[in-house]
Amino acid sequence: MLRRGKSSGLMAEYIESVLYDEIEDGVVSILKGTRGKIRVKKIRLIEASHPFPNEKSVEAAEKIIELIEDSSPNDLFISLI
Repeated sequence: MLRRGKSSGLMAEYIESVLYDEIEDGVVSILKGTRGKIRVKKIRLIEASHPFPNEKSVEAAEKIIELIEDSSPNDLFISLI
């Protein structure tokens, strides 16, 4: 069960369902233990702790930074908060 207020996985699932053909890559940090409930194919999910960061939180941030660094000026990034 997803806990209240921890919607990053569901948001990733929704955005992928709407923009599937346009998505080339993505990274989302999700609450540890919720991966099995999220259905995405193109977006990478990294399970991390909440509300206090752990090593997986750092890994997710590093993967997001890598994605940005490897982008071109015409790439579009979507951040869901």
